Amino acid sequence: MLRVSNFNIYLDMKNDDNYLLIQGARGAFDIVDKSVVKILEQALDDTERLNGLEEDIKKVLEKRGYITELSEEDEFIFIKKLCKGINERGRKHLSITLMPTYNCNFRCEYCFERNLQKNGEEWLNKKMSPEIVEGTEKVSI
Repeated sequence: MLRVSNFNIYLDMKNDDNYLLIQGARGAFDIVDKSVVKILEQALDDTERLNGLEEDIKKVLEKRGYITELSEEDEFIFIKKLCKGINERGRKHLSITLMPTYNCNFRCEYCFERNLQKNGEEWLNKKMSPEIVEGTEKVSI
């Protein structure tokens, strides 16, 4: 039986009737109409509400992991395995993220760096120096 995943995130786009729908476990994200989000939220308590979705939309939502046939327990087991795999891979491979600047308006709905604004505009506008860029070219893995 289909049910709504516990790992969905709904972000109101505010400028229109759309939402950014994020599937936290599978990494999918899509822009959907508010009516789809409303049905998904209602279906958390009543899976029969999923019947209110058009079949083609329902198939896409299922394919992308927003709705699933996995039980809550099986979905959690999947997440545990996924996290374990990511953790093990992270131990074996070096991952480097270069951020040449923090010059950003920090207005994304999902921004987790918004607190950096308190450091002031001068700090945010700093750029990576040529010496640091050259140093990254010399890193060997």
